[in-house]
Amino acid sequence: CDPAKLYGWSDPDNVGTGFLRMFYDRCNEAGHARYLMGGVWPGFDDQLVSWAWQAKGDEAHVRPRVICRESTEGNTLEMTCGVLLDYYRRQANGDPAAALPIPLVQVVTWNDYAEASTVEPTQDYGTSELARLDSFRREAVRLLSGVQ
Repeated sequence: CDPAKLYGWSDPDNVGTGFLRMFYDRCNEAGHARYLMGGVWPGFDDQLVSWAWQAKGDEAHVRPRVICRESTEGNTLEMTCGVLLDYYRRQANGDPAAALPIPLVQVVTWNDYAEASTVEPTQDYGTSELARLDSFRREAVRLLSGVQ
């Protein structure tokens, strides 16, 4: 874990759960940080914002990035929240591989309609994403305060 790159935003080629677990574990192993900032996200799709991915010059490898909101594995927001809740459970159980506190959680790209990553109420999803975040927040507070 490079101390200059303590950022949990994922490689867009996967939903992020494997990356997040690896990120949190490696940062704990490295011992450079005093705390981490967690990250959760509902998905990501920058196909409609071509300025973000169109090739310029010799950058022919640049392409749109897509993390589906729903996949065969489940809801992306629930899964990324689940990774962080698992970390908090490990921390509450004294797991030394989860020793670094994660007091801050970024809801990544929380209001980018063009990138399909909103969590605020929409016609497509209603308030379901806010309800998921509230459920996550309540469980995280319970785990971090040691309440059973």
